[in-house]
Amino acid sequence: GLWTFDSALPVDRRVTLGEGWTPLVDAPDWNAAFKLESLFPTGSFKDRGAAVMLSLADALGVDRVLEDSSGNAGAAVATYAARAGIDAEIYVPADVKAAKLRAIERAGADVVRVEGDRQAVTDACVDAVADGIQITAPARRGQILDAIEDSGGDAVAVDEAATERHLERLHRSGFYTEPTCAVAPAALETLREAGDIGQEENVVVPLTGSGLKT
Repeated sequence: GLWTFDSALPVDRRVTLGEGWTPLVDAPDWNAAFKLESLFPTGSFKDRGAAVMLSLADALGVDRVLEDSSGNAGAAVATYAARAGIDAEIYVPADVKAAKLRAIERAGADVVRVEGDRQAVTDACVDAVADGIQITAPARRGQILDAIEDSGGDAVAVDEAATERHLERLHRSGFYTEPTCAVAPAALETLREAGDIGQEENVVVPLTGSGLKT
């Protein structure tokens, strides 16, 4: 579980809801194993980061946190902030999914709807913290690209049709996930067809969010 690695985490005390220990189950239709991160307390893997972040915030005596999110991260931060007794303000796109908005609001967080694209949401949150700071690229973009290169990994793009097809396969195989989860098994198929991953190689695919929130 997450806290098995507490010696490597920057916290001395825990704000926890029992996160971690998500199961690794066989997925024979894909000749892979699926890591069911959708079974975290708020229904997505975002609880991993939220648990650590709110633990650190609590240790530092923080009394209010701000987060910009298109849904899952906002719900996770709002929920763990409630657990820690810390006020939360979550900036979301104006068209945020209703189920994800309810999860944020029911945790007691203040919600700020922002018109415009996802970057506008990030900018609005940043402006609330410090005027004039601008984010011109996704957070940690360079670190992500460096990690891919340093590990000898790769990245592929999959189209909407492949994603929809794999989402239906997931649901019919008993994995009730949100649509974004289907990108990973679709990418696995693409990499196998290209010969980058062998048909018999051991593969773990994370399914990161629950379909109950869509």
